[in-house]
This record gives sequence, structure tokens and C-alpha cells, in this order.
Amino acid sequence: METIKQVNENAKPTIFGMIGSPSEQFVKMRYNPAFAMALTVVTGLFIIGMWLTTFTMDSIYEGLDLSGEELDMVMLIGKVTAVITGIFSPGLGALFSSVILLLIAKIVRSGVTFKQLFSMNIHLMFISAIGLILNTAVGMAIDQSSTIYFTSLAGVLNSDSAVLGSIELFSIWSAVLLGFGLQKMADFSKTASWVVVILTLLVTIGLAFIGTLFTGLAS
Repeated sequence: METIKQVNENAKPTIFGMIGSPSEQFVKMRYNPAFAMALTVVTGLFIIGMWLTTFTMDSIYEGLDLSGEELDMVMLIGKVTAVITGIFSPGLGALFSSVILLLIAKIVRSGVTFKQLFSMNIHLMFISAIGLILNTAVGMAIDQSSTIYFTSLAGVLNSDSAVLGSIELFSIWSAVLLGFGLQKMADFSKTASWVVVILTLLVTIGLAFIGTLFTGLAS
């Protein structure tokens, strides 16, 4: 580890390195937890992804019983909301995740800092951004309106289940990288790291189940 530190102590992590060399990026984050560039790029990708998502929802909007002016207003509000979501969701998501992980780090007596965790979570958001844009692009290409990712279990099984939709390739990829990141950067044990990963995936599935339950009760 000391040799890696000497080589990379002045190097900054890169978001594109999260695909080909994630372990190296986690080591860089440990000694140089930069995140400004990553936050800028990831936010830009989320804005693009959310904006593209609104075009896949056109057929849903057009199915509403609205006049032409009302439909235009609803679509405009949808696009503005999507852009605002794209602007704030990466930073706020990384902030929330970093606070939770910092609390866990205190429990397992890790010396990781909030800045290191925030840098890691922002770089992990790049994986989510790829998933968002890829799935939206596929939806536009086949002219299909759906909130279900094609890379999820629901997409594979052609199901509308939100629970199956939460079991998704890019989410699992990001969670696995989180496990390695906690070991490489935060000195979590393997057991603690994978417990966090499993809990993260279970919480995601649980929230989808609760959302489905409330939707059913409302209907």
C-alpha cells in the first residue's frame, strides 16, 4: 500500500477510471479526495439523462385528458422538474450517503473522513449516470415509455414490478464498487464492507416494496 501511496499521492481520481481501474481511484481518493471535477461532470450527465427521460414520457402526457395548452404546460413543468432534479440529486445523494457511511465508520472505528467518503460517493454516482443515460437512450430508440430500467430484472422479465425494477445492473455494480472502496479507502474489514453493500441493496429493494404497497393502497 505504501508503494501505491508514493506513486499516487499527488494524483487525483478520475470518474472514467471508475470503469477500468476503480481500485486505483479509491487509493487516490484516500490521499487526495478531490471531487469538484467529478461533481461537475456527474451533475452534467444527470441533467442530460433526466432531460432525455422527459422525452420518453411524452406518450404518457399525451394520454392525459388535457387541452393543448394544458398539455404543453404539464410537459414544460416535467422538463423543468427533471433538470432541477438532475442538478441537485447527485450532490444531495452523495451528501446523504456520506453522512450515513461516516456514522458507520465511527462504529467500526475507521479513520476515514467525510471528504474522502463524499469523493467516493460522487465518483460512484458516475456509474448511476451511465445507467440513467443508457436506459433512457434505449427507451427513446424503441419509442417506449417506462419508468423501469431495461437493465433491471423487471426489464429482463418485461414486468412493471418496482421491486424487480430495483434489482438493477448498474445499482449492483455501484454497490459492489462501494464495498471495494470501503476496504481500499476507509479501512473497513471485508465483513463490514459487504454487510454495508448487502444492507444498501436490501434498503433499495425495501423502499421499492414500500412504494408499491402504498401505491396499491392508494388505488
